[in-house]
Amino acid sequence: MMAINMPQIEINFVKAAETALKRSERGVVCLILSDTTDEGFRSVKYTKASEVEAAKFTAANAEIIKSAFLGNPECVYVVRFDKADETIAADLADTLSAIKFNWAAAPVDTATQAALKTWLQGFNSSNPNHQRKAVLYNTDACNDMHIVNFATTAMTMADSTSSVTAAGYTARIAGLLAGL
Repeated sequence: MMAINMPQIEINFVKAAETALKRSERGVVCLILSDTTDEGFRSVKYTKASEVEAAKFTAANAEIIKSAFLGNPECVYVVRFDKADETIAADLADTLSAIKFNWAAAPVDTATQAALKTWLQGFNSSNPNHQRKAVLYNTDACNDMHIVNFATTAMTMADSTSSVTAAGYTARIAGLLAGL
């Protein structure tokens, strides 16, 4: 007579539940900002918009950080650098390598966005299992599935009369994508 083995369906369900939980986790946003208000730090982590310290940033940058939380990400890292920082590419690579994030945005100058784009492409090619993505404003020759090219002009928010720059809006889009 043949022995009857127990089915392993329960194990499959447990594994499926584990992967579903992992897939449903909210993402982490990393914002790269140019700010000389408080030069006492390079990066800071916030888990709620109410934690953003207005004294550490210009009013415009504080609003950009808070807008990333509108998409409900798990947390937002802010990487700050000086406008006159000429070694941004090397510093950016060191700083971003130490931060675990899903979506990045650099609502700053084109040189910093180019440095982020170059670093991101190198990171993703050498780490195929830990892909990171970015929302960049009007970037050149963007043929990469990990980069969202947001190419539009300034806009007016429906709930406000203030104008928002398209570069600044990339933070909100990154927050929305991380919160999915």
